[in-house]
Amino acid sequence: MKNLILCICLGLVSIAKADTWPGAKPKLVVLVVIDQFRADYLSRFKNKFSENGFKALIADGAYFPFGEYDVMQSMTAPGHATVLTGAYPYQMGIPLNEWYDQKSKSVQYCVDDSSVKMVGGLQGEGDGRSPKNLLGTTVGDELKNADIPTRVYSIALKDRAAILMGGHRADLAMWYENKSSQWVSSDYYLKDRIVPAWMKDLNSKTTEKCNTTQVCGINLTVQAAQAAIEKLKLGSEKTTDVLAISFSSHDFAGHMYGPNAPEMELMTLAEDKAIENLRMTIQNKVPGGLKDVIFILTGDHGIPPSGDYLKNTGIDFGAIDEENLVLEIDKSLSKKFGSAKTSKWINFVSDFNFYLDENLLRDKKLKSADVENEVKIILSKQSGFAHVITKSEVEKRQLPPGMFERQILKTFYAGRSGHVIALPKAFYTNVSHNHVTHMTSYTYDRSVPIVFSGMGIRKGTYAEKAEVVDIAPTLSFLLGVLPPALNEGRVLKEILKDVVH
Repeated sequence: MKNLILCICLGLVSIAKADTWPGAKPKLVVLVVIDQFRADYLSRFKNKFSENGFKALIADGAYFPFGEYDVMQSMTAPGHATVLTGAYPYQMGIPLNEWYDQKSKSVQYCVDDSSVKMVGGLQGEGDGRSPKNLLGTTVGDELKNADIPTRVYSIALKDRAAILMGGHRADLAMWYENKSSQWVSSDYYLKDRIVPAWMKDLNSKTTEKCNTTQVCGINLTVQAAQAAIEKLKLGSEKTTDVLAISFSSHDFAGHMYGPNAPEMELMTLAEDKAIENLRMTIQNKVPGGLKDVIFILTGDHGIPPSGDYLKNTGIDFGAIDEENLVLEIDKSLSKKFGSAKTSKWINFVSDFNFYLDENLLRDKKLKSADVENEVKIILSKQSGFAHVITKSEVEKRQLPPGMFERQILKTFYAGRSGHVIALPKAFYTNVSHNHVTHMTSYTYDRSVPIVFSGMGIRKGTYAEKAEVVDIAPTLSFLLGVLPPALNEGRVLKEILKDVVH
């Protein structure tokens, strides 16, 4: 009898909690993505953080030290596209930063859009940017699709970061043009091609060139975010506004120095100060202050140690020259199938994605699968590759087992991913102008922190597995709107107050 009464009481509690969903909504959602922010930066440098930066976010929030991107290749565009769509690249269409487009016979940058033009800065050919290539919706899009009069602003030094966080219906995505030292956008957002007054005022204060690999890039970004909060009065309406910010300088510096360099500690401490300044602006300028705000912190990918660092560790590492591989492939395919004459067998290679010339295959009446397999044979002889997969194998589900199969299927997007993709061994990358680079699914590249802080969040450090795709549905739950259309993440119910578990 006692057990029956207990079950009834628990049922009543569940009903009561359900009746209150959604609860009080935040006035402002602030998403901060730090580009190339490895999962261990918050733990390695925590003793040097101020009390009101990263420490305050964690103390007032739910902290997952090992958030993950469960994808085949970790990089900026797919990372930023994932955060607010809750979708993997195989659905949302951004598997890489760039790819080869067979129709236009040209390299396609992930946010290229020839139908729009840049607004502000030093305008030139081919500078149109929009979310045209992003499929599905973001959390901001879904707020607007629910006819909620929300305002969505997205800010980053990198255009792809700002645009892919903002989604299709952002009021403004703005990014920094280095050659003019100005914040710019495109007429996808600013349809009247007029730079807003607050943005003009912000640009008027940027009087000197900024080396964006250093701290001034962080300062530029946080100043732009502070200006948006203050001038646009974000968080002052009855509904929820969204401000998405990406600190791109961390990535620029990380490629130059590597994660173990003292410069990266200084960069992280500068970001800690930027978070402190941003929190202070919210406290002073948003009605209700921080108590009516949800703050989310994560990264878009990580980075491995540099080759210089690994030299004396006994750990196997290396760099593979893609250009030499293309020459070897061209020579081998010409010998087997005949000369390519006026064209090339491989049109483009990016991060070990090899793109065949489909017109050449048609002209020679060759099956793509046969040529792909020949390329695979050549690449498989390289000692630095763990696996080589082909487009045809993906279609037939003939893939490496375990983690690799899962991540390939979540990432591969036909027409944008390569015909043949080589997956390097751990600590192997491509030869690059960068001192160190990221491009794999190993923990050093895929692991980032996830922090939800503020209104409605149950405080604590959580050892449970969390993926970056879980951010969007969790935020959607808190806001009382549908998750983004292609979402595959879960609601992180363990971090939510007033929710029966």
